Amino acid sequence: MKYIALSITLFLLGGCATTEQNVEQTKQFIGPVKTETSAKFVPLTELIKALVSQCAKKHNVTFNDYYKGALHLQGFIHTYCGTDSTTKQLKAIEEVKLQDYWPEDYNIWFESLAWHTQSLREQKISNYYADNKAQQHQEQLLQTQKQLAELKQKLADIEKQRLETDLSETPSLEEDSL
Repeated sequence: MKYIALSITLFLLGGCATTEQNVEQTKQFIGPVKTETSAKFVPLTELIKALVSQCAKKHNVTFNDYYKGALHLQGFIHTYCGTDSTTKQLKAIEEVKLQDYWPEDYNIWFESLAWHTQSLREQKISNYYADNKAQQHQEQLLQTQKQLAELKQKLADIEKQRLETDLSETPSLEEDSL
């Protein structure tokens, strides 16, 4: 009986040890994990080419879905190139920066793109005001030309009246000979 109790005890202990090993094995095998360092992003050169191509209206941008953040980048490029409003472009840059964990070179590129877009915005605003001022000068010039033409016409009318009065006041040659 001693042997039977010892056998049962060893069997139970062996079963528990096997169960613990199985639990540890299942805890250890999780499978491939995507982290920020292991996930593949679209190469930055491809991203820049895609932006230039989309903005030049050559073709629509699509990235393979296995790239991390591909859908965010496609949406960003479509929004950025789909408008001439620098305000909307700057907003799109800020939104895409917050949508994912981007590598440092992406963040630098986003900042560079934002800086260039902001510079373009300032130039557009400056050109807008310069165009308005030029249009005001053009309108003033046309008004001045119109006033000058009216003055010339009045001067011509005055000269015509003066000549007519001079002719009517001057005695004719026939009257002088009498």
